Amino acid sequence: MRRFLSIDRRVLSGFLLLIVCSPHFCFANASVAFPDSSGTRVDSIASSAFPRFRFQPFLSILAPGFSHSGRLSVPNPFLNNPLFGLQAGVGLEIGYSRRMAARLELSYVRKGAREVFGQRTDRLEATTKLHYAQLNLMPLILKPEWKRFPVTAGFGVYGGCLLKMSHRYTVNHGAVFSNVLLSDNFRSMDFGWTLSLGYQGFRLPLELRFEAGFRPILPSHGLQTPLYNRVLALHLTI
Repeated sequence: MRRFLSIDRRVLSGFLLLIVCSPHFCFANASVAFPDSSGTRVDSIASSAFPRFRFQPFLSILAPGFSHSGRLSVPNPFLNNPLFGLQAGVGLEIGYSRRMAARLELSYVRKGAREVFGQRTDRLEATTKLHYAQLNLMPLILKPEWKRFPVTAGFGVYGGCLLKMSHRYTVNHGAVFSNVLLSDNFRSMDFGWTLSLGYQGFRLPLELRFEAGFRPILPSHGLQTPLYNRVLALHLTI
């Protein structure tokens, strides 16, 4: 897995730089003022002008998991000893109109799962952590102007490049060992779709997102069933 480790620090440093610097490049409300014939200053770009472009750093808390059959299973964040993930990056939102927009996002994300097999006396716990550089494209975000309930809904796709991963087993809360052969079989790319539902009534907009991979990140071989990425995320725009 050394080919992932060699680029991990550089990619993470780039993401942090984007997050810190992006507010300074926000030009959603940019305008140029000049005097008219009467000497009054007039904005050359009206506040309602479209398209609008805005950079938005964001942070997400993830409840990741795996599907072994490709079905649309949703990870349960309330299980005992769950594995939580993290996503951080910056997005570019393009407003088509007051009610429609698109968004392009670049982020670092940690996915994976903690799965338990067997009973208390004969228990095997498998923990997998997957670190990705991910690109999200949401070509359609709807923003109905409901004053009492300002919600948004969006749909899109994502692609992720695996930077680093770890996979280990814990037997009866004691012995820990890793499976190198299984780790080498994980695919370096992951593709899937995203569905989001947001609420704009708070100072910092919130979104609830669900992501599902199109193809298994670990193909089936021997007794191993295929694994598909599934993510339930709470997305906070900063």
